[in-house]
Amino acid sequence: MCGICGIVTTYNDSGPGIVQKMNAHLTHRGPDGEGYFHSQHISLGMRRLSIIGLNDGWQPIFNEDKSLVIVANGEIYNYIELRAELEKKNHIFSTHSDVENILHLYEDYGIDCVKYLRGMFSFALWDITMQRLLLVRDRMGEKPLYIYEEGETIYFASELKSLLQSNKIKFEFDPISIDLYFHYGYVPEPLTPLKGVRKLPAGHLMLVDTTTWRVDERVYWNMDDIPPLEGNPIKLIREQLEDMSEIVVRSDVPVGVALSGGIDSSVIAVLAARKYPGILQAFSVGYPGRPAHDERDQAR
Repeated sequence: MCGICGIVTTYNDSGPGIVQKMNAHLTHRGPDGEGYFHSQHISLGMRRLSIIGLNDGWQPIFNEDKSLVIVANGEIYNYIELRAELEKKNHIFSTHSDVENILHLYEDYGIDCVKYLRGMFSFALWDITMQRLLLVRDRMGEKPLYIYEEGETIYFASELKSLLQSNKIKFEFDPISIDLYFHYGYVPEPLTPLKGVRKLPAGHLMLVDTTTWRVDERVYWNMDDIPPLEGNPIKLIREQLEDMSEIVVRSDVPVGVALSGGIDSSVIAVLAARKYPGILQAFSVGYPGRPAHDERDQAR
Protein backbone atom coordinates (compact mmCIF):
# COMPACT_ATOMS: atom_id res chain seq x y z
CA MET A 1 0.00 0.00 0.00
CA CYS A 2 2.76 2.47 1.00
CA GLY A 3 2.32 6.02 2.25
CA ILE A 4 3.90 9.40 1.51
CA CYS A 5 4.08 12.72 3.29
CA GLY A 6 5.96 15.98 3.07
CA ILE A 7 6.29 19.72 3.42
CA VAL A 8 7.08 22.24 0.68
CA THR A 9 7.76 25.88 1.56
CA THR A 10 9.45 29.09 0.47
CA TYR A 11 11.17 29.28 3.84
CA ASN A 12 14.66 27.93 4.50
CA ASP A 13 13.52 25.32 7.03
CA SER A 14 11.39 22.60 5.44
CA GLY A 15 10.75 20.85 8.76
CA PRO A 16 12.50 17.47 8.46
CA GLY A 17 11.72 16.68 12.09
CA ILE A 18 8.02 17.27 11.47
CA VAL A 19 8.04 15.01 8.42
CA GLN A 20 9.62 12.22 10.47
CA LYS A 21 6.72 12.49 12.93
CA MET A 22 4.22 12.49 10.08
CA ASN A 23 5.87 9.47 8.51
CA ALA A 24 5.84 7.53 11.76
CA HIS A 25 2.02 7.53 11.58
CA LEU A 26 2.11 5.81 8.17
CA THR A 27 3.99 2.72 9.36
CA HIS A 28 0.90 0.52 9.01
CA ARG A 29 0.76 1.44 5.31
CA GLY A 30 4.40 0.50 4.75
CA PRO A 31 5.88 -1.90 7.30
CA ASP A 32 8.91 -2.87 5.16
CA GLY A 33 10.92 0.33 5.47
CA GLU A 34 11.09 4.11 5.30
CA GLY A 35 12.91 6.80 3.34
CA TYR A 36 13.50 10.55 3.48
CA PHE A 37 14.72 13.44 1.39
CA HIS A 38 15.42 16.89 2.85
CA SER A 39 16.65 20.15 1.35
CA GLN A 40 16.07 23.86 1.88
CA HIS A 41 12.48 24.06 0.64
CA ILE A 42 11.29 20.46 0.69
CA SER A 43 11.07 17.51 3.05
CA LEU A 44 9.72 14.18 1.81
CA GLY A 45 8.97 10.98 3.68
CA MET A 46 7.60 7.59 2.70
CA ARG A 47 6.78 4.19 4.14
CA ARG A 48 7.14 1.21 1.84
CA LEU A 49 5.21 -1.99 1.33
CA SER A 50 7.43 -3.95 -1.06
CA ILE A 51 5.58 -5.22 -4.14
CA ILE A 52 7.82 -4.64 -7.18
CA GLY A 53 11.62 -4.38 -7.13
CA LEU A 54 11.85 -5.95 -3.71
CA ASN A 55 15.61 -5.54 -3.27
CA ASP A 56 16.32 -2.23 -4.99
CA GLY A 57 13.05 -0.31 -5.13
CA TRP A 58 13.61 1.70 -1.96
CA GLN A 59 12.46 5.30 -2.03
CA PRO A 60 13.19 8.13 -2.50
CA ILE A 61 14.36 7.30 -6.02
CA PHE A 62 16.56 9.61 -8.12
CA ASN A 63 17.10 9.97 -11.86
CA GLU A 64 20.49 9.55 -13.56
CA ASP A 65 22.04 12.90 -12.57
CA LYS A 66 20.11 13.18 -9.27
CA SER A 67 18.31 16.33 -10.43
CA LEU A 68 14.93 14.71 -9.72
CA VAL A 69 13.66 12.80 -6.71
CA ILE A 70 10.34 11.04 -6.10
CA VAL A 71 8.29 9.34 -3.41
CA ALA A 72 5.16 7.46 -4.47
CA ASN A 73 2.28 5.41 -3.16
CA GLY A 74 0.64 2.83 -5.42
CA GLU A 75 1.58 0.98 -8.57
CA ILE A 76 2.22 1.81 -12.22
CA TYR A 77 0.64 -1.13 -14.05
CA ASN A 78 2.20 -0.47 -17.47
CA TYR A 79 5.73 -0.05 -16.13
CA ILE A 80 7.19 -2.87 -18.25
CA GLU A 81 6.03 -1.27 -21.50
CA LEU A 82 7.12 2.20 -20.33
CA ARG A 83 10.57 0.98 -19.33
CA ALA A 84 11.13 -0.70 -22.71
CA GLU A 85 10.32 2.55 -24.55
CA LEU A 86 12.42 4.69 -22.20
CA GLU A 87 15.44 2.40 -22.48
CA LYS A 88 15.22 2.75 -26.27
CA LYS A 89 15.67 6.49 -25.65
CA ASN A 90 18.85 5.76 -23.66
CA HIS A 91 17.40 6.37 -20.21
CA ILE A 92 19.43 4.55 -17.55
CA PHE A 93 17.53 2.77 -14.79
CA SER A 94 19.10 2.16 -11.40
CA THR A 95 16.26 0.04 -9.94
CA HIS A 96 13.61 -2.46 -11.00
CA SER A 97 10.90 -0.30 -9.43
CA ASP A 98 7.81 0.69 -11.40
CA VAL A 99 8.04 4.13 -9.78
CA GLU A 100 11.35 5.00 -11.45
CA ASN A 101 9.56 5.22 -14.80
CA ILE A 102 7.86 8.42 -13.64
CA LEU A 103 11.20 10.21 -13.25
CA HIS A 104 12.36 9.36 -16.77
CA LEU A 105 8.97 10.26 -18.25
CA TYR A 106 9.22 13.63 -16.50
CA GLU A 107 12.66 14.15 -18.05
CA ASP A 108 11.11 13.73 -21.51
CA TYR A 109 7.64 15.22 -21.07
CA GLY A 110 7.64 17.39 -17.95
CA ILE A 111 4.30 17.46 -16.15
CA ASP A 112 2.69 15.72 -19.14
CA CYS A 113 4.35 12.55 -17.84
CA VAL A 114 1.08 11.82 -16.05
CA LYS A 115 -0.65 11.16 -19.39
CA TYR A 116 1.42 8.01 -19.91
CA LEU A 117 0.70 6.37 -16.56
CA ARG A 118 -1.77 3.53 -16.05
CA GLY A 119 -2.28 2.60 -12.44
CA MET A 120 -3.31 3.67 -8.98
CA PHE A 121 -0.97 6.21 -7.43
CA SER A 122 -0.22 9.43 -5.68
CA PHE A 123 3.28 10.84 -5.85
CA ALA A 124 5.48 13.81 -5.01
CA LEU A 125 8.24 14.61 -7.51
CA TRP A 126 10.78 17.30 -6.58
CA ASP A 127 12.61 19.03 -9.44
CA ILE A 128 15.88 20.13 -7.81
CA THR A 129 16.98 22.30 -10.73
CA MET A 130 13.71 24.21 -11.03
CA GLN A 131 12.96 24.08 -7.29
CA ARG A 132 9.40 22.98 -7.89
CA LEU A 133 7.21 20.16 -6.59
CA LEU A 134 4.76 18.10 -8.61
CA LEU A 135 1.96 16.43 -6.65
CA VAL A 136 -0.26 14.02 -8.58
CA ARG A 137 -3.22 11.76 -7.88
CA ASP A 138 -4.35 8.98 -10.20
CA ARG A 139 -7.22 9.33 -12.64
CA MET A 140 -9.90 7.64 -10.52
CA GLY A 141 -8.53 8.73 -7.14
CA GLU A 142 -7.77 5.24 -5.85
CA LYS A 143 -4.83 6.53 -3.83
CA PRO A 144 -5.50 9.44 -1.45
CA LEU A 145 -3.57 12.66 -0.95
CA TYR A 146 -4.57 15.11 1.78
CA ILE A 147 -3.43 18.73 1.66
CA TYR A 148 -3.22 21.59 4.14
CA GLU A 149 -2.02 25.07 3.11
CA GLU A 150 -0.71 27.69 5.50
CA GLY A 151 0.71 30.81 3.89
CA GLU A 152 3.65 29.83 1.69
CA THR A 153 3.81 26.30 3.10
CA ILE A 154 1.94 23.18 2.00
CA TYR A 155 1.69 19.98 4.06
CA PHE A 156 0.57 16.75 2.39
CA ALA A 157 0.12 13.11 3.38
CA SER A 158 -1.61 9.87 2.44
CA GLU A 159 -3.71 9.97 5.62
CA LEU A 160 -5.32 12.58 7.83
CA LYS A 161 -3.72 11.33 11.02
CA SER A 162 -0.29 11.73 9.45
CA LEU A 163 -1.13 15.30 8.46
CA LEU A 164 -2.25 16.05 12.02
CA GLN A 165 1.25 15.30 13.28
CA SER A 166 2.41 18.58 11.74
CA ASN A 167 0.73 20.28 14.73
CA LYS A 168 -0.48 22.97 12.34
CA ILE A 169 -4.03 21.71 12.02
CA LYS A 170 -6.74 22.08 14.63
CA PHE A 171 -8.75 18.92 15.17
CA GLU A 172 -11.97 20.72 14.28
CA PHE A 173 -14.78 19.15 12.29
CA ASP A 174 -16.17 20.89 9.22
CA PRO A 175 -19.98 21.09 9.70
CA ILE A 176 -20.68 21.01 5.94
CA SER A 177 -18.61 17.84 5.50
CA ILE A 178 -20.23 16.13 8.45
CA ASP A 179 -23.69 17.02 7.14
CA LEU A 180 -22.81 15.55 3.75
CA TYR A 181 -21.51 12.41 5.44
CA PHE A 182 -24.87 11.79 7.13
CA HIS A 183 -26.65 12.35 3.81
CA TYR A 184 -24.44 10.21 1.58
CA GLY A 185 -22.48 7.94 3.92
CA TYR A 186 -19.19 9.50 2.81
CA VAL A 187 -17.57 12.93 2.45
CA PRO A 188 -17.43 14.02 -1.22
CA GLU A 189 -13.98 15.16 -2.29
CA PRO A 190 -12.22 17.51 -2.21
CA LEU A 191 -13.81 18.01 1.21
CA THR A 192 -12.61 16.15 4.32
CA PRO A 193 -14.08 15.91 7.83
CA LEU A 194 -11.55 18.48 9.10
CA LYS A 195 -11.67 22.23 8.60
CA GLY A 196 -8.95 23.56 6.34
CA VAL A 197 -7.91 20.15 5.04
CA ARG A 198 -8.83 18.96 1.56
CA LYS A 199 -8.02 16.17 -0.85
CA LEU A 200 -6.25 16.68 -4.13
CA PRO A 201 -9.10 15.55 -6.41
CA ALA A 202 -8.85 12.52 -8.65
CA GLY A 203 -7.19 13.21 -12.00
CA HIS A 204 -5.58 16.40 -10.70
CA LEU A 205 -2.03 17.63 -10.33
CA MET A 206 -0.56 20.46 -8.29
CA LEU A 207 2.62 22.25 -9.33
CA VAL A 208 4.32 24.30 -6.60
CA ASP A 209 7.09 26.72 -7.63
CA THR A 210 9.04 27.66 -4.50
CA THR A 211 11.03 30.47 -6.18
CA THR A 212 7.88 32.52 -6.91
CA TRP A 213 5.42 30.62 -4.71
CA ARG A 214 3.08 29.96 -7.55
CA VAL A 215 0.66 27.10 -6.91
CA ASP A 216 -0.93 25.78 -10.08
CA GLU A 217 -3.60 23.12 -9.64
CA ARG A 218 -5.20 21.64 -12.72
CA VAL A 219 -7.17 18.71 -14.13
CA TYR A 220 -5.08 16.39 -16.28
CA TRP A 221 -7.78 13.76 -16.91
CA ASN A 222 -11.56 13.92 -16.86
CA MET A 223 -13.89 11.10 -17.85
CA ASP A 224 -16.31 13.56 -19.49
CA ASP A 225 -13.58 14.62 -21.93
CA ILE A 226 -12.96 11.12 -23.28
CA PRO A 227 -14.23 10.82 -26.88
CA PRO A 228 -16.78 8.05 -27.56
CA LEU A 229 -15.55 4.78 -29.02
CA GLU A 230 -16.87 3.34 -32.24
CA GLY A 231 -17.48 -0.37 -32.65
CA ASN A 232 -19.01 -3.37 -30.95
CA PRO A 233 -19.19 -2.51 -27.21
CA ILE A 234 -18.93 -6.16 -26.17
CA LYS A 235 -15.72 -6.62 -28.15
CA LEU A 236 -14.24 -3.28 -27.02
CA ILE A 237 -14.99 -3.83 -23.34
CA ARG A 238 -13.74 -7.42 -23.44
CA GLU A 239 -10.45 -6.30 -25.01
CA GLN A 240 -9.90 -3.72 -22.28
CA LEU A 241 -10.77 -6.17 -19.51
CA GLU A 242 -8.40 -8.79 -20.93
CA ASP A 243 -5.60 -6.23 -21.17
CA MET A 244 -6.26 -4.92 -17.66
CA SER A 245 -6.38 -8.38 -16.09
CA GLU A 246 -2.91 -9.13 -17.46
CA ILE A 247 -1.15 -6.00 -16.18
CA VAL A 248 -2.70 -5.85 -12.70
CA VAL A 249 -1.21 -9.21 -11.64
CA ARG A 250 2.39 -8.05 -12.18
CA SER A 251 4.12 -8.39 -8.84
CA ASP A 252 7.19 -9.79 -7.11
CA VAL A 253 4.98 -11.05 -4.26
CA PRO A 254 1.78 -13.16 -4.22
CA VAL A 255 -1.32 -11.39 -5.57
CA GLY A 256 -4.82 -11.46 -4.10
CA VAL A 257 -8.15 -10.01 -5.19
CA ALA A 258 -10.84 -8.34 -3.10
CA LEU A 259 -13.96 -10.22 -4.16
CA SER A 260 -17.40 -8.80 -3.39
CA GLY A 261 -20.72 -10.10 -4.66
CA GLY A 262 -20.74 -7.61 -7.54
CA ILE A 263 -20.19 -8.21 -11.24
CA ASP A 264 -17.15 -5.90 -11.46
CA SER A 265 -14.94 -7.67 -8.92
CA SER A 266 -16.18 -11.06 -10.15
CA VAL A 267 -15.08 -10.27 -13.71
CA ILE A 268 -11.68 -9.04 -12.50
CA ALA A 269 -11.24 -12.17 -10.37
CA VAL A 270 -12.04 -14.66 -13.12
CA LEU A 271 -9.94 -12.94 -15.80
CA ALA A 272 -6.98 -12.24 -13.51
CA ALA A 273 -6.99 -15.87 -12.34
CA ARG A 274 -6.50 -16.96 -15.94
CA LYS A 275 -3.50 -14.66 -16.41
CA TYR A 276 -1.90 -15.16 -12.98
CA PRO A 277 0.88 -17.78 -13.06
CA GLY A 278 0.06 -19.13 -9.58
CA ILE A 279 -3.11 -19.68 -7.59
CA LEU A 280 -4.95 -16.38 -7.15
CA GLN A 281 -6.26 -15.89 -3.62
CA ALA A 282 -9.64 -14.16 -3.18
CA PHE A 283 -10.70 -12.34 -0.03
CA SER A 284 -14.29 -11.53 0.86
CA VAL A 285 -15.58 -9.70 3.94
CA GLY A 286 -19.04 -9.73 5.46
CA TYR A 287 -20.57 -8.65 8.73
CA PRO A 288 -24.07 -8.27 10.17
CA GLY A 289 -25.72 -4.93 10.75
CA ARG A 290 -28.59 -2.71 9.75
CA PRO A 291 -28.53 -2.72 6.83
CA ALA A 292 -26.59 -5.97 6.50
CA HIS A 293 -23.25 -5.81 4.67
CA ASP A 294 -22.57 -9.42 3.77
CA GLU A 295 -22.06 -10.54 0.17
CA ARG A 296 -20.04 -13.66 0.97
CA ASP A 297 -22.65 -16.02 -0.43
CA GLN A 298 -22.77 -14.14 -3.74
CA ALA A 299 -18.98 -13.94 -3.85
CA ARG A 300 -18.68 -17.66 -3.24
